Amino acid sequence: MKPDKSFLTALEMKDSRGFLSYSCSLMTEEDCKVISEDEIAALQDKYGLLGDYLPAVLQARRELEKDPDRLMWAAVASYAFSIFRPSEATKIPMPVSDGSLAADMVPLFPLLARAEWAAQSYRDHGFSEEEVKTYLKSYAGCIATVDRRNGQPGINKSYFHWLALYATAVIFRIGGLNFNFREFADYAVILRHNETGKREILLRNKVFNAAGMPIESELQNIPEGAYSTAFAETADAFYGHPVRNYRCTRELTAYPKTEWSIYIQQGDPVLGVHIPRGADISEPAARAALTAAQNLVKERFPEKPIKGLTCNSWLLDPAFETMLKDGSKIRQFAGIFERFPNKSAGGAVYSFVFDKKMPPEEWPEDTSLERALKQYYLSGHCVYFTNGFYPLDEER
Repeated sequence: MKPDKSFLTALEMKDSRGFLSYSCSLMTEEDCKVISEDEIAALQDKYGLLGDYLPAVLQARRELEKDPDRLMWAAVASYAFSIFRPSEATKIPMPVSDGSLAADMVPLFPLLARAEWAAQSYRDHGFSEEEVKTYLKSYAGCIATVDRRNGQPGINKSYFHWLALYATAVIFRIGGLNFNFREFADYAVILRHNETGKREILLRNKVFNAAGMPIESELQNIPEGAYSTAFAETADAFYGHPVRNYRCTRELTAYPKTEWSIYIQQGDPVLGVHIPRGADISEPAARAALTAAQNLVKERFPEKPIKGLTCNSWLLDPAFETMLKDGSKIRQFAGIFERFPNKSAGGAVYSFVFDKKMPPEEWPEDTSLERALKQYYLSGHCVYFTNGFYPLDEER
């Protein structure tokens, strides 16, 4: 049956944008489908995308039949992925887990329903069968990570968003880095000087502390002297808060239109950059990968012109300039981007360095990075996600 208000109430979902209700209103009885066990098994035979987790996924699918609310959620999410972009489809609020296998696995099913479509889209854009299988095996990789951290396989909110990129074929790997098509964020505008080509990053829609750092983080209190940022445009000038030394300035600065133009702004198409574990992020390798990605987009995705590349990563935090030695690959990688701050809870180390959350006192010290992070956190600091912008080669 079609989802109704009782379905939304049962899942206790709050969606301020009304996105879920809107999706439900478009659905017909025919649209209320969830990928079947047979279809899942066929995908596994063809792509091996679930690895050793096929039995657990099939068990979760069987259990889902006894959970009508989550089954309906899977149907609504599957439908949303068929008509919306991944950035919109993933706005559907996820049901709260009760610890069951079906509850922890339910976000996987709408993504699996898009796997065959994604595979064909990759082929249509010139990717080989080997590359297609590699991309689709990201499903198993994410399930394994959740299993390792939580003791039960599943897909959490973070990996739901990550796998949505593969399920809609908007991500690819080249030169050891991952790249995905996305839109430039709403919290920054980049201007360019008409004569010199100099760029200015102006921040907006955020609240900053006196040091010019966002204060939306869980580990930060809202201090006295906080200020909000905005961007404005008049007939004669642009007004905004520029970035200086990786921090946002309090002063509102004017940029005359006779000298400055908007270079990139909210909604403009860009290519996101992601760093897998083990990637070579030395400056020569990273720059080569960024160039190769631009060339691939021009050759295979002429329908998706981009205006630059962006990276939002804990590896870009300026703190590494004091934590690590000059010449370290992390510092080399960060140095190629024009960086500006972003909100973060300081927990990135648990996703990318340490598999499980534990007090810093218990962190291992097997590598120079682990030792540096441990000392930094024990001193009361955190590593935060930081944004970076990289202009197209022809704009450099």
